[in-house]
Amino acid sequence: MTSNESQVVILDRDGVINIDSSDYIRSSEQWRPIDGSIEAIARLSKAGFRVFVVTNQSGLARGYFDSTALQAMHDKMSKLVHKAGGRIEKIFHCPHGPDDGCNCRKPATGMLEQLEHYLGQPVTNAWLVGDSLKDMQLAHAKHCKAVLVRTGNGHETEQQLALPGAHTDQNTSIFDNLQAACEFIIKQQKPVKKTNLSAKNTHFGVFSRFLLGVRAVLFYLLIIIALLPVSLILTPLGVLFSFTTRYQMITSWNRCALWCLKLCCGISHSVHGAENIPEQPFVVMAKHQSAWETIYLQTLFTPLSTILKRELLLIPFFGWGLAMLKPIAIKRSSPKGSIRQVQTQGLARLKDGIAVLVFPEGTRTHFGQVGRYARGGAHLAIDANVPILPLAHNAGKYWPKKGFLKYPGNIRVEIGEPILCEGRTAAELTDLCQEWIESTIAGMPDE
Repeated sequence: MTSNESQVVILDRDGVINIDSSDYIRSSEQWRPIDGSIEAIARLSKAGFRVFVVTNQSGLARGYFDSTALQAMHDKMSKLVHKAGGRIEKIFHCPHGPDDGCNCRKPATGMLEQLEHYLGQPVTNAWLVGDSLKDMQLAHAKHCKAVLVRTGNGHETEQQLALPGAHTDQNTSIFDNLQAACEFIIKQQKPVKKTNLSAKNTHFGVFSRFLLGVRAVLFYLLIIIALLPVSLILTPLGVLFSFTTRYQMITSWNRCALWCLKLCCGISHSVHGAENIPEQPFVVMAKHQSAWETIYLQTLFTPLSTILKRELLLIPFFGWGLAMLKPIAIKRSSPKGSIRQVQTQGLARLKDGIAVLVFPEGTRTHFGQVGRYARGGAHLAIDANVPILPLAHNAGKYWPKKGFLKYPGNIRVEIGEPILCEGRTAAELTDLCQEWIESTIAGMPDE
């Protein structure tokens, strides 16, 4: 068992976190937390645990509510947890009915297999808290530590566990509610203490920092050398090809730069949530901490139009290639003109099937800091009627906003579920993105 496995807590939703109903919970207005459940989840987060929700939602298949209503319920739940100082890292739901024969409806193991794919490791020995026999059977099937709460259907399930043929672990822990269960979980395991990398970086010795400097110099030399053939050969040739082909030709420099970064500076990256990328055009709202994301995201989403400072196009060689990627180059000295430009050109890019990248904070922030999130990206998504894709990362820990040195490690990129604009204001959408991005970064494990 790895330390990360013991840090995972998997929660059922209805009857565990919120009050259940035999008539189904059909809207965010009907979704009401059980007393103490939100604070209990926050306690887990503050203790260093990663919290996930795994829930059957056959009301979708039965037509009792749609995916927009379900997302509104989950937004409400996540927002309450965030306000309490916690975080639900990801929610998995099964939309099928009991007769659909899917592999994800509990007690089938499909949703936990999705979670394992997301984590990159088994959920063996993770905690699983539920109120139904299906939850306990699922825990038994995946060798999780089963915890039953007496809220929801818990009292009935407690009686069922005593019957022969229940197909569950005999060591199920039973508590009155989620609050008591979480207190037990926290006491049973000592969470792995997180390290503050920004502080850790100051502990490099003189010789170590000298080596980091040499590696950074080598990195910059290599990417400058790589920039020359792209700018002098591939960029001029690009005018002869379609935009899609030209995009791949020019961003070959980005891929080369990422390879050089790993080779010279020991900085790699991992992506979680790539399955959330829509097939339709969308607006990406991403954290901005480093130069790294401006290089990498153009390779993750292809093609991608980036909102950037017009001055970047004036940089010799680099700016020439950048200008051929259909960016939205704004003049910061003219805020009103920039807003109109983002809307006009952004709508045109999305209409052409090109995703648009927005850094809502406008400029890079130091790792651990939060800038003011502007609403321009949300307005664009509303006007274009496209989803927003929130993206969080911790690149600033390894490639800081200021400073020449690069620190070895793995940059973690997390892509959230698309946020639909229907029925939401730009302020609400921006707040949802900020809450998800900042809470996701706060809960990222050290790698």
